[in-house]
Amino acid sequence: MEEIVEGVRESGVRFLWVARGCELKLKKALEGSLGVVVSWCDQLRVLCHAAVGGFWTHCGFNSTLEGIYPGVPLLVLPLQWDQILNAKEIVEEWRIGMRIKKKKKLLIGREEIKQVVNGFVDKESEEGEGDEKKSL
Repeated sequence: MEEIVEGVRESGVRFLWVARGCELKLKKALEGSLGVVVSWCDQLRVLCHAAVGGFWTHCGFNSTLEGIYPGVPLLVLPLQWDQILNAKEIVEEWRIGMRIKKKKKLLIGREEIKQVVNGFVDKESEEGEGDEKKSL
């Protein structure tokens, strides 16, 4: 989690992070970044907002449906069970997202997170789609 936090912070991308139970700890860790940490939000309503350029998701069924509905690109990092299959569908079949992959190490490092987040929101990159930097 520390590597994800640092990678997102170092990416310089604007974000809204929903963190149940550890909101204060994350707020402190992400102090000075371009993001906002909250304990709850109406996820579907947020994802339908025009300012949202992407959605980092663990690919639970509800989050998958809520990400598909407004048509925002999905950055997927499945953890277990149906999330793995949902991520496969999102990336390989529906082609509406990209997967965060571990390169060589057991854990994903902050540099990998920074690169994938920047690639995801940079519409000029190979992974992105379009012409300007957006919010995650």
